[in-house]
Amino acid sequence: MAKEAYKHVGEMMTVRDSVYFGQVYNDSTATVELGNRRLIAPLTVVFSAGKNPKLANPHFISDLQRGRITVNGLVMLIKGHPTIIVFNWRDLKVDE
Repeated sequence: MAKEAYKHVGEMMTVRDSVYFGQVYNDSTATVELGNRRLIAPLTVVFSAGKNPKLANPHFISDLQRGRITVNGLVMLIKGHPTIIVFNWRDLKVDE
């Protein structure tokens, strides 16, 4: 779960949880907040995995919000907040 990510900073980790907010910045970067609806979610996921036509879909974030997602990536602290960086689109699974 996303709330456990802070215990694994500097490690590769797989997390499965709900998406509550997200934003696509261009055709190669997106961020989503996992874990709960609070002002600061327990975990931010940054997809920096190169160009993907899915990001051009205006419903990309809402599609992720329909169920839970599973991501695998490196857990880092960015501005004191646990963040997973996903470098490969194969490390994203959408569970509906």
